[in-house]
Amino acid sequence: MSSISGKTALITGGASGIGLGMAKAMLARGAARVVLWDINADALKQATDELTAAGGHVTADLVDVTSPVAREAAAQRLADAGKV
Repeated sequence: MSSISGKTALITGGASGIGLGMAKAMLARGAARVVLWDINADALKQATDELTAAGGHVTADLVDVTSPVAREAAAQRLADAGKV
């Protein structure tokens, strides 16, 4: 894997399972920020709280990634907030 130091990692399905594991790995490898997209609001809050408590810079958004419209809207929110 190339250096991710200072970069932002966008992880779909990031609230649990492999996605959450990837978020933890990205933060451990030096990603400046992790953006989590997931459809499960409760799991998303729990994952965000866990990663933030561990010192990670995390942005989370409730997104149904099966919807192109939802993905585009979420990406626009990130851009508008200056997070990408």
